Amino acid sequence: SITIQSNLFSITGFAIENSGFSPLHQHPGITLCNVTQCTITKNTVLTNWYGIFIDSSSHCLILKNIIDDSYEKGICIKEA
Repeated sequence: SITIQSNLFSITGFAIENSGFSPLHQHPGITLCNVTQCTITKNTVLTNWYGIFIDSSSHCLILKNIIDDSYEKGICIKEA
């Protein structure tokens, strides 16, 4: 899994698969936490609790990603 906690960051072309499942811990493929102006583009995110999890972030772009077989949700936005 990848966690971004820096502004003006971009992730392009990664393959993230099977970050793990646990009822006590949610394991997203990609997490954006307290960031602004980040871009997540053309990634493949498979078999994670959440594909992409966005928490307390703003002005972020999520474009042309493949997200499949997420246990809970493909994209989860919390307090964005």
